[in-house]
Amino acid sequence: MKDKEAKVIQNYHMMSLKFLANVYQTEKGKEIMQNHEKGIEMITFCMKSFLSCNEKVVYHAALVLFNHILCFASDNK
Repeated sequence: MKDKEAKVIQNYHMMSLKFLANVYQTEKGKEIMQNHEKGIEMITFCMKSFLSCNEKVVYHAALVLFNHILCFASDNK
């Protein structure tokens, strides 16, 4: 995550985060991500992403966490 030369890993990681950010756009995706265990795994993945040297990876990790918070906030209405 801190190796600037590992572009393939950085790109793979960023694409994974982009996918996770889009999961919240569907009802089925929201259901899946509201599972406690899956939520913890996703948060752990994002926490590791914040250690990346690639600022785009960090940005997308923040988007995923933001979507996760919104998902639970809309569930509490």
